[in-house]
Amino acid sequence: MLLIKAGTVHDGNGNIFENTDILIKNGIIEAIGNSIDIPENVEIYDAKGKVVFPGFIDSLNVWGAKGPGWEDDDLSELSDPVTPQMDVVYSFDQDSMYFQRVFEYGVTSAGLAPSTSNVLGGYMAVFKTYGDHPYKMLVKDKVGQVASISSKTKIAYGKRNICPMTKMGAVSLQKT
Repeated sequence: MLLIKAGTVHDGNGNIFENTDILIKNGIIEAIGNSIDIPENVEIYDAKGKVVFPGFIDSLNVWGAKGPGWEDDDLSELSDPVTPQMDVVYSFDQDSMYFQRVFEYGVTSAGLAPSTSNVLGGYMAVFKTYGDHPYKMLVKDKVGQVASISSKTKIAYGKRNICPMTKMGAVSLQKT
């Protein structure tokens, strides 16, 4: 169990609660309030002075798949612009997530997505932002797929003189 203690909690309905606790059991929010009965052997995270958005998920980011210097890039498989079979679960690194420490900002879960450099980039997954093992942190895999016709696809493949060099080329690959 985890108790996020004394944070400023936004409930998603426009309400803001100061100095509020959140009790999480088995990855699920069990209680939110100011006078929660705290069970024994609960891990306590002091969120005083921090803002917490329980249940919110950032759906497209690179947290947990970029190394300490951001030079590691396990999210871009640039061997082919159409890679729907790729699965971001295999890119996740709990040490990278710990290094980035987004949990300190009150982010409890994040949707990790493959790069938008491919026209079809693969499966997305949702991870907790705190933990010591990727599969213990995994909330749900295959929650969506990434598709892109952005300039990133043109940059990744156009400089190699292969399709997609244009948005027209990217759209044509999505139809195949």
